[in-house]
Amino acid sequence: MPKNPRDGIFLVKAAARRYLQLVLMNTLPFSTWRVFVLRLCGVHIGKDCYVGFGVMVDTNYPELITIGNSVTISHSCYIFTHTQTPALSRLGKTFDSVKGVKLFSGAWIGASSLILPGAVVEEDCMVGAGSTVRGTLRKGCLYMGNPAKLVREIFRDSY
Repeated sequence: MPKNPRDGIFLVKAAARRYLQLVLMNTLPFSTWRVFVLRLCGVHIGKDCYVGFGVMVDTNYPELITIGNSVTISHSCYIFTHTQTPALSRLGKTFDSVKGVKLFSGAWIGASSLILPGAVVEEDCMVGAGSTVRGTLRKGCLYMGNPAKLVREIFRDSY
């Protein structure tokens, strides 16, 4: 089970990760440097990945994010691993959720997309710009919309 987000050291680490992302993800000129920042923040990320400007990942539970090899995450995407209501809210017990996110090798995430907790984007799957991803997206398919829906298979003969 993930650590309690109300613990002191947890808050300090999350704040440091937020600072790294806010300052560096919009200013570093090369994708390889942005990939390095994500690794510093605790994201498990493979080789040959492209990360665009303004990509933000969940700073509370970055270790729950797994990104395979040759994944493209376009500009201004957000990846979330938790939904937590304010500590004093009665909704907290009902709606708090912490789930990992997996982007398998060859996945392509279009600009300004949202990846929600528990999302799985399988190999060679494309997500159109501005889409909201939840659940599992099949390999070799194109998804678009809010929520992301199957548009068509991309590589029908390959799978």
